[in-house]
Amino acid sequence: MTQPIVTSVESNTGGASTAGCYHNITRWNHTGKYICGEPQAAYDVDWNADGRYDETFVIAPNREIWHTWANAGGWKELPPGNGFADYFSDFENLPRGQRCVEVYVRGDGEYVNVFRDGKWRGWSVHTCV
Repeated sequence: MTQPIVTSVESNTGGASTAGCYHNITRWNHTGKYICGEPQAAYDVDWNADGRYDETFVIAPNREIWHTWANAGGWKELPPGNGFADYFSDFENLPRGQRCVEVYVRGDGEYVNVFRDGKWRGWSVHTCV
């Protein structure tokens, strides 16, 4: 199984992230925001490893998890919502065409959301692999 090519949008350096600090990011003509001070807060993901990113994921200034892709029509909160994180820790292709996004929440651990049967399934305590 081919694993995705994951590229950090920007390697931020600095102290703890704050809700008042953000960077703008534009993908597919839609502009969103991601938190600064976290080196793992924004990623372009090439799920099929063909050399073009398919989806972009960000941790917003309020710690919500958002993503967009070519036909999304804009930035979308990674469903089913209520997902908060401090940074991304993994992106994996799983068997049977499933995709996994793993995030880390300080003081609470790792959570994953799996894309299966055409939709994201929700956040659970787990790891991608």
